[in-house]
Amino acid sequence: MSPFARQTALWVVAAALVAALVAFALRDRPGTMAVALPFDLTGKFNFVAFTGHGDNASRMAWKRTDPMLLLILGEAGEPQRRRVERILDELARLTGLPHRTTADADRSTARIHFVPSDDFWSVFRSMAIERNIGKEDLSSLRCYMLPGGGDGLIDFAMIAIDITEGNESINACMLQQIVLSLGMFPHSEEIRPSIFSINKPVEELTLNDRILIRAFYDPAIVPGMKKEEVMRIVPGIIEKLVKRVKTDGEAALVHPHYVFR
Repeated sequence: MSPFARQTALWVVAAALVAALVAFALRDRPGTMAVALPFDLTGKFNFVAFTGHGDNASRMAWKRTDPMLLLILGEAGEPQRRRVERILDELARLTGLPHRTTADADRSTARIHFVPSDDFWSVFRSMAIERNIGKEDLSSLRCYMLPGGGDGLIDFAMIAIDITEGNESINACMLQQIVLSLGMFPHSEEIRPSIFSINKPVEELTLNDRILIRAFYDPAIVPGMKKEEVMRIVPGIIEKLVKRVKTDGEAALVHPHYVFR
């Protein structure tokens, strides 16, 4: 091998090594990952759309048809309020529903409580949760969401967030619980990072998370639709979204019913 060919080969190997190291360093950062394969996204969709509502309810799609009017309660500071509004605006783009905050308790269709750990249990109880969970079992619980509704339609949600100093997962909790109140649940560790990860939720929606939410709120999927019906059409919905994202970027994920404000 000539000296030039040897040097060229060394440069190629070095470049490949650098690329591998960069990919490894960015592997868990939202916004740096490529779109997953449609087949893998369909598999993840099956988990996050149908495994969080109990044995019987998990056989149908649960989602909202009206906007989330979120009432903020407790000890939320201005940063938390701004973040909630930003999350709602992003979800509005993906679902086509004009989610927003409200100060009117009577009109609210969701409530989020920001409370210190000493008050978390009382808020937990006020959410009318009866699941035989003792206070000692809440030592690691920092956030929770309880949806309300029937026949596949979510019309209310209660969220509790522990804001005790030292809770480094506040931002991830806020995003995850608000997303959960749309009807999708964190029951899959595939395609990480993801807001639907139980073990390592993220603070911002990833590209693949956005595809899943946009697919779930496709107009063809209606509340109460049986799982078998949904899973027959989801592969086609996701495949079209992936193709459009690769061509037009994330603008392709804006819901057709979204009204720009």
